[in-house]
Amino acid sequence: MTWRGRGGRGPCRRVAGVLRKHGVREVITLDPHTTTMLRTVYPKLVEGYDVRVRSYLEVLASAGCRWASPQWDGHDPRLLRLCPV
Repeated sequence: MTWRGRGGRGPCRRVAGVLRKHGVREVITLDPHTTTMLRTVYPKLVEGYDVRVRSYLEVLASAGCRWASPQWDGHDPRLLRLCPV
């Protein structure tokens, strides 16, 4: 069974409704799963969904973050490539 088969539209519409009600225009996520859902899945399921979604690593990278140590461990190492070292 896919996520569509588990009532994906209902919960997505409810969350999108709460974001819309509170005037949310941008969300900064802390994990890659939420980033994927809000950035990729929600726009396909919720008509008019236009929230900007960025991961915290993208935010740090856009601020010119330089990691202090090569031992730094992030939740989603695939996004580390976005931060200049």
